[in-house]
Amino acid sequence: MFAHGGQPSARPTAQSPPRMGDFERKDPPRKGIMSIFCTVDDKHVPLYRVMWVAAVPHFCGHEDCEREGQYEIRLEQDESVWASAPERDKMLAALEEWQAGLDPLDPNDGPEPGE
Repeated sequence: MFAHGGQPSARPTAQSPPRMGDFERKDPPRKGIMSIFCTVDDKHVPLYRVMWVAAVPHFCGHEDCEREGQYEIRLEQDESVWASAPERDKMLAALEEWQAGLDPLDPNDGPEPGE
């Protein structure tokens, strides 16, 4: 643990705690507990900020448009994030689950037949 001269060693050992910036979350998300965030591009978007999600990809016709083919997700305060089709689908599923409290992909959720 101590280098020559009684000073702490700068070299990390197997028992050394992680240094600031070295920490990575390794535990899996808890089962049954939903996150209020959905990742779009490289952003963690709070579900409660989403106003609407585009049903069709953006097309404006400008040659220099960087968003063509992406889906707009409108947030509060006239802000938007732009999503790929899989990210858009993931956002819609997260919003449905958050609002309804059901798994939108589980066909067993919902009323029983005959109810």
